[in-house]
Amino acid sequence: MKTENKNSPAKIAANNRYTAKTYKQLKCDIKPEDYNLIDSYVKELGTSKAKFIVASCKYFIENKKNPLDK
Repeated sequence: MKTENKNSPAKIAANNRYTAKTYKQLKCDIKPEDYNLIDSYVKELGTSKAKFIVASCKYFIENKKNPLDK
């Protein structure tokens, strides 16, 4: 049984150009226990890790809080 690609090469290229123009990547290394904590929490919330991280960062920036302060 042959499966067909739903997207043509032109559509894939257009999507790649749009993504490159519209988004930037932020990569970081996270300890497994921190990753698992974030992963399980966002699953509870029903959102993505990216949305959660961006919302968290915006919260700290808008409220002029430093998450590293004790």
